[in-house]
Formats: sequence, structure tokens, C-alpha cells
Amino acid sequence: MGCDGKPEIDLRSKMTFSPQRGATDCNIRCRIIMEPLSVHAENPTGADNTSYYQTAIENSSHTQLVLNQTNFENGVKYIDKSLEAGHPVLVGVNHALNFGYNEQTNTTDHYVIIVGKLCENGEVKYRFWDVGTRKGASEDYKFTLMKDKLFTDRTRKSGHDYTVTQIRRNINNSTGRLITF
Repeated sequence: MGCDGKPEIDLRSKMTFSPQRGATDCNIRCRIIMEPLSVHAENPTGADNTSYYQTAIENSSHTQLVLNQTNFENGVKYIDKSLEAGHPVLVGVNHALNFGYNEQTNTTDHYVIIVGKLCENGEVKYRFWDVGTRKGASEDYKFTLMKDKLFTDRTRKSGHDYTVTQIRRNINNSTGRLITF
């Protein structure tokens, strides 16, 4: 049973993990992995390549993350509902300030897939697959739900910590419609 009294969720058996092939195709690889579940992640929705649930953005001097509490809370609700419906969720993460290669805000450095939710030592955790490494389906890859962010303090790709900065909504592959709850 999960920390919230609901059953734990694990979608890993419904997909096949595979690592990205190039240095910058993490988003594409995540979408390929999600395909068997008939969903794909939406593209950025903002003019500056931000996401509908942009949970954090680097400040103008790229010295710290500025967290968006409302987007974070709504985004976590979306993750929960998606997992309950059997859908993984693509999320963008920041692992180094001023590193971003794919957006004007330099906030999202990499993409991973949230594939489950569990309770561990009284803390809500979200299991994820990291396509940036061949060992990306490790049992150890989990975000901890904090009051203002999803964070993993264990080093991951390139020895960096991850903070979730974007939560992408899913689109149904059959209908082409955004999945909302």
C-alpha cells in the first residue's frame, strides 16, 4: 500500500527500456518507450519552450532554480492520475545550472519517464527510467516527493542530482487528443 492509502503503481512490465543512442535524443527515446501504451508526451506549450506544468525555471543569472508551487502541485496531481490510468509520464529535469541545450530558459537538461509510484520509509517516491544510461531501469532510480519539488539526491547521469522542471501531459495516440483528468 502506498503512503496515501492507495496501491503502489508499477508500469515497468508494460514497456521495454532502451537507452538513448545519441547525446541529445533523450526526449525521442522516451517517446519510443511510451509508444506501446498508446500515449506520447505533448510538445512545449509556451512561447519560450516551457511546458504546461513548468515546475521550475532558472533565474535570469542562472544561479538557482525558481520553483512554481501551483504548477508543481497541479503537475503532481497529473502524474498521479496518469499513473492510475496506466500511463507513464515524460518529465524534464535539471541537473546543472545554465546547462540546458534545448530551450531558451536553460532549465531542462534531460528527459526521463516516470513509470511508477511507491511508498518507501514513509516517503512518496516516483520510480523513473533514465534513458541517458544503459542502466537506466535501475531499481534505485526514484524521485522523492517534497513539499515544493520532485528531487533525487542520488547521483544519476554524469553524477548529477535531478530536479523535475517540466511535467508533460500525455496525448492519446489513437485520438490525437490531450489526456486530461
